[in-house]
Amino acid sequence: MFGLDTSEHRLRVAAGRVTTCTRRAVADEEREQAGTRRVLVAFDPVRQLERGWTLTLDADGALVRRAADVRPGQRIATRFVDGQRTSVVEAEEVSR
Repeated sequence: MFGLDTSEHRLRVAAGRVTTCTRRAVADEEREQAGTRRVLVAFDPVRQLERGWTLTLDADGALVRRAADVRPGQRIATRFVDGQRTSVVEAEEVSR
């Protein structure tokens, strides 16, 4: 009978350790996912548009990153938080 009690005790201790380790692993994963969500929200393009930024696209739908990427006469589309407008580049200006 003594051996059975000892085995039961060891089993309970091991089960407690597994439970503790599992809870800790789940909590760690939840913290990591929360951090990832914060980064994704910070870099969400829609959120940037809500802050007043815009996205400018060329006629092929490619993102325009520099003024030198467009020429006078070229059509571009500017995306705002509430919609999009198409325009034609009129002039080239050199910034200093």
